[in-house]
Amino acid sequence: MQSNTLSSSATLSLVPANPREETRKTYGLPEPQTINDLIQTEEFVSLVEEFNKDIEESGLSLKPIDLSDFKVVPPEYDLRNAWIDFVEQRDRLSLPISGTSYRTSIIEMAKSFEPRYAGIPTLSIPVDYDGYNSEAFLLDWQKRCLALMLRGHYFYPCLVANTTKEEMSKDFRSQFKLKDRMQEYDKFKSALADGEEKEWAMQNCFLRIGVSAYPFGDPPQITGLGDIKKAMFDNILNSKEKNLPLSEKTFHNFVRAVSIYRKVWPESSKSTIQGSWIRGMTAIIESFDTNILKGTDDWIVAVLEEAKNPEYKIAVDPSRLLSSTEFMAVGLINPMDWTTRKGWQGNLHTSRAISSFAEAWNIIRKNNSKLKKVIPALDENPIVGLKNGAKMLKMEKA
Repeated sequence: MQSNTLSSSATLSLVPANPREETRKTYGLPEPQTINDLIQTEEFVSLVEEFNKDIEESGLSLKPIDLSDFKVVPPEYDLRNAWIDFVEQRDRLSLPISGTSYRTSIIEMAKSFEPRYAGIPTLSIPVDYDGYNSEAFLLDWQKRCLALMLRGHYFYPCLVANTTKEEMSKDFRSQFKLKDRMQEYDKFKSALADGEEKEWAMQNCFLRIGVSAYPFGDPPQITGLGDIKKAMFDNILNSKEKNLPLSEKTFHNFVRAVSIYRKVWPESSKSTIQGSWIRGMTAIIESFDTNILKGTDDWIVAVLEEAKNPEYKIAVDPSRLLSSTEFMAVGLINPMDWTTRKGWQGNLHTSRAISSFAEAWNIIRKNNSKLKKVIPALDENPIVGLKNGAKMLKMEKA
């Protein structure tokens, strides 16, 4: 029986010798810097101007930052002397999120800063970090710290604890175990810095095919890392690789799914690749490959391209009535059309992805004389089986 446990030699080849610095290099992250360096930047200076203008125009009277409610507190620390490393954290001054920006949220926090709710930060000293083994790092609390800086409030009670370079990412991630406030790509980046083998196996594959889990770089972002992990590691979706150790996995079905995505949607794939669609297509490849595809994906691409045409009536828009009983047919133009209109989400994502695509395959083949000569008809029995609860069945020729 083959073990899934990595040998020491396999581990060395999978995870870089210095995962923290390799993560920094991979994502083009800056060297550690002090909070004082951060508040000297043009981004922070302009944020101060925005904050002052907001206060002046609103006529808001700011409540003093009062620490007297803390009955037992550690000594105050000049937060300007604390260090920050973007291997753990994200640039809060320039990067947008969800239609707003961190800059706006920092201003809003500064306007209503309440120490009782902000709590007490912990500064971590990585005792074995070359060049920084006596520096105190702020692993969380960046947003609250910058809000204090906007108020001109630099001294604040802090806990100070020793840690190690290898433990810094663990320390950072541990803060989010009870509340999932951490973005999935930040968790992934932190796991890389911590030398997690599974994430490095994923990252090495991402590098090979030119995608990124991190949205703030040049390669297209692959979204939905929970979906992507399932597409890459789920045994049902990857039967040929399920017994291989991490160091030998090529993530063959996942790589093929990304390649198909790029062929069908070449422009959108330059910026984003949708994880839930990739997961569904990985299931389709697993189901179709043995008896139908046999290692080639041209027929899948052809079906996806034809499915964009509403004349096949593969999908309808329930919000657009043609009559009291008939909805308007629409094409499956975007990846999201497949995942939403055909239900490639939720607990039945695998069976729905395979069965809906197989149904589209047969409809298109039947109504397209050119494809009818090329691609085989599919047996309806596995399709019915999937719709009746089977999680994975191999497609057969009719």
